[in-house]
Amino acid sequence: VETGDAITIHYDPMIAKIIAHGANRADAIRKLDAALADTVILGVTTNIPFLRDLLAHPAFQRGEVTTDFIEREFAAWQPRREHRDAALIAAALAETADHTGAEPASHRIDHDPWQARDTFRPGG
Repeated sequence: VETGDAITIHYDPMIAKIIAHGANRADAIRKLDAALADTVILGVTTNIPFLRDLLAHPAFQRGEVTTDFIEREFAAWQPRREHRDAALIAAALAETADHTGAEPASHRIDHDPWQARDTFRPGG
């Protein structure tokens, strides 16, 4: 999955993940949070706001988590207003863009993976 790709309903919802590396835990967390902040997914609900709140938790940042961490610390979690607002704005912009008819041919995405112009080859 690359920037600008469109994934149809015919694909596994676990098609991609974001991985961040850093010199230390704090650096990796900062890079992962930045990557999540730059990620826009339209049409489905994602756990991006939850993941960003998880990354911001002081105990997570210190690496002081156990198997019950999420249940204990995030049992009543709800997305913050700015997360909901950002999702609504992104959806509205996407809806507007879909109806302008001004999309250049170079920006159109072919949803057929067999027609993709890349180096992917089945079986190798």
